[in-house]
Amino acid sequence: PGAEPPKLYPATLSGAASDTINNATRNRAMRDLMVSIHSKTLWALLSGIQELSAISDYDALTNIKNRRGLSKALQAMGDDDAGEAIALMIDIDHFKRINDTYGHAAGDECLRQVAERIQQSVRTTRHDDVLYRYGGEEFAAILQGSDEPTAHQVAERIRQKVAGQPFQLPGGESIHITVSVGVGQDLVEADQALYAAKRNGRNQVVCSCHARLDDLKQQQNALWP
Repeated sequence: PGAEPPKLYPATLSGAASDTINNATRNRAMRDLMVSIHSKTLWALLSGIQELSAISDYDALTNIKNRRGLSKALQAMGDDDAGEAIALMIDIDHFKRINDTYGHAAGDECLRQVAERIQQSVRTTRHDDVLYRYGGEEFAAILQGSDEPTAHQVAERIRQKVAGQPFQLPGGESIHITVSVGVGQDLVEADQALYAAKRNGRNQVVCSCHARLDDLKQQQNALWP
């Protein structure tokens, strides 16, 4: 007769099965834990990226949106909104003199105060974020639902608000500041109008239509002096 088969005892089978079940449970729990940790980490990472993106749209000095924020706002505007928008370009007159005379800390304080006065002068019922720091001492404003005559009134209000009261500097000095403003159907036209305001003596508002007229007059004078 052949060899007898090994005897399998119920206790041995029960222990092996129990170990298998326990291992499977632990593995499943570990996978669930890793998925949970991964999901939380990914969510935190995405939230951090969104927060950094939002922060990067703002200028740290003046606490208004910067040129990057302006680009995103223009991209988000629909064609209908873009057709109704008027652009302002605003530049502080002789800003380099302020930095050279009183220092860059004083220049920074002037930028903050000018931004505050422009914010107070720009009013809109459709959008809160209309003012942007374009770069250096230059600001841009987008007035949606406006026309050029109304935008000219807003620009003149900005000019008067800035020029109306002296600015207090960190060192105790008090100085007067003026701005030049260009008004146009888009940023290019507004920038051309701003250049005309600078060329004509600063501390004034020029609309793009007037800037084009001045260019035509200059061309005419060059041809027929």
